[in-house]
Amino acid sequence: MDHVLGGVARAAHHCAGASVNRDLWWRQEKRHVPLRAAPVFELVNASFKGVPDFLQEAASQRLTDELDTILAVPDPAFYENLAFYDQEPELPRIVAELRDGGTRELRRFTDGVWALFRTCIAPHWPDIQRHLQADIAHRARTAAEAGVGAMLNELHPQLAWHEEGILRYAEPEWDGTFWLGACLSNRQPACVS
Repeated sequence: MDHVLGGVARAAHHCAGASVNRDLWWRQEKRHVPLRAAPVFELVNASFKGVPDFLQEAASQRLTDELDTILAVPDPAFYENLAFYDQEPELPRIVAELRDGGTRELRRFTDGVWALFRTCIAPHWPDIQRHLQADIAHRARTAAEAGVGAMLNELHPQLAWHEEGILRYAEPEWDGTFWLGACLSNRQPACVS
């Protein structure tokens, strides 16, 4: 499910990682997005605060299992997971529709995820798996040859492994630049110094 969430999230959303590959993929695939996937885009991008937990707690090896887990969310958990949207200035339409229809409305969401996967991700899935397996093999080789710390240091430029067994994230120093408009539109944000 993470590959779907990350694929449909707007660039400034926490689900979307900064990735040149993702951006290239998205430019090629967005014209193929089926209309049935609209609820997926709406829900994932309804708030920059995140997505309902029932979308993230469905982690599994297979997308079909994850979708079945989402469809099996009990009513109390469903409504509890949507509660954080009450803090938004205006309740997103998709959230209102989900609340009104209850867990029955999740079928529309999971059908959209499946349609999006089949249309935009499945054709690339063998390449994605090959890259993932190559990355896993590289990290295993690095860990075997240079140690776990060396492998962890390669995960992200802002992560650093410390000998006392702590993986730390080093926040970049702020350069005094503000990015405006990223949350307000899909146009390029304006840079203000």
